[in-house]
Amino acid sequence: MRCEPLGTDVPYFPYPLESSEDGLGYTICNHLMSSHIQLDTQAAEVLRLADGEKSLSDIIVHLDKVYPDAGGSEVIGTKVIDLLRKLSSSELIWWRDIPLSSVPVPPPLSIFWEITSECNLRCLHCVVSAGEKASTELSTERCLSLAEELASLSVQNIAFSGGEPLIHPDFLIIAEKIQKLGMSIQVATNGTLVTPSFARKLLDLNAQVQVSLDGSKPEIHDRFRPGQNAFRRTITGIRNLIETGHQVTIASVLSTNNIHDIPAQIKLAEDIGATSFRLIPFVPKGRGEAHRDMEVSTEESKEVTLYLRDIREKTRLNIASLEFEEMLDNNIHSPQLDPNMPLKCGGAVSYATITPIGEVLPCHFFEGVRADNVQSTDFHEVWCCSRFLNYFRHLRVSDLHGKCGSCNWLSTCAGSCRAVNYAKGDLFGGNHACWMNQEI
Repeated sequence: MRCEPLGTDVPYFPYPLESSEDGLGYTICNHLMSSHIQLDTQAAEVLRLADGEKSLSDIIVHLDKVYPDAGGSEVIGTKVIDLLRKLSSSELIWWRDIPLSSVPVPPPLSIFWEITSECNLRCLHCVVSAGEKASTELSTERCLSLAEELASLSVQNIAFSGGEPLIHPDFLIIAEKIQKLGMSIQVATNGTLVTPSFARKLLDLNAQVQVSLDGSKPEIHDRFRPGQNAFRRTITGIRNLIETGHQVTIASVLSTNNIHDIPAQIKLAEDIGATSFRLIPFVPKGRGEAHRDMEVSTEESKEVTLYLRDIREKTRLNIASLEFEEMLDNNIHSPQLDPNMPLKCGGAVSYATITPIGEVLPCHFFEGVRADNVQSTDFHEVWCCSRFLNYFRHLRVSDLHGKCGSCNWLSTCAGSCRAVNYAKGDLFGGNHACWMNQEI
């Protein structure tokens, strides 16, 4: 990110522009800082031209031709640079040394489909603030046609989430369509709605099921997911799945509320008959923004990672690793860094998230971005043409600054997940979740 761009540098604005309420200008939302910026038509035109292909000089020359009475290229250039400098400070403009390439993008392998924003719980850490159904959610008819579009692109897997996906009145209709089209199905659920009958229907779909369980006892789990006897109902749902023949993954959000309960959670997962156990880092996004005290320190995260690696040899459960586990082996030689190496995140490359209202995002942590939408546009067009998705496809380790930029492990982790950084308004900085970053 340059504060003083050169004429040969290439600015890129990744967000859609929205017409202002008075119809006289445009609005963009700084999704990092939760503020809106009003633009006149001339400023909006600059951002349209900042497409990642034109250099700063190209934009100024173009505007000088379009507006011959604006005072010349020097005056126009000063105004353009001033606008782009202000937006760059909020990470709304991304600068490149060379234009973005227009290489064709292969279709995604997987889609994380938030089929509804409605949920019967109000979890403190929910990154999408699920609760009430959105008034503009995709219709069942559009969901079915969208399934056909995804199948035509050879998408292999659909992972349903929400909200609570099982609360959608036509979930089974949509899921059966997905199955008939030859795509595999995963379901992430809170488990409270899984009756024996629903468990059998999920088995008929050959669905892989992940159930959220954030504690080994009610006083821990229900602190995360208040009301409705969530723990008891979730345990019943898990048992219904296992007794029906499912191989169940139990997923727990790691936070200060349950970090000392992890051994008990793993024992409960073993005792109840689950197949796999995974920890998901708490990210202060969505409803979690009001509960930032739930975020564990990097030192605590390292201790948990060490514990998981140790217990993995002592349990029949498949235990997923946390980020940065490879850095526990300090004897491993990190290969020479290629600055053009893509960031590790596969969002917008091998997978994407479709929100309940149809917006296509790299992953659900970017919920709230006014992104391109499949309500009335073919998914393939959005996938290929979205500036926001294209933004993430071109991120390289050389774009990182802060401690990550000088870390010897960068060629190994490739920056890893940027979700915590995005939630904290520091997308390109040193990874806030990495203990190595804190130790340097």
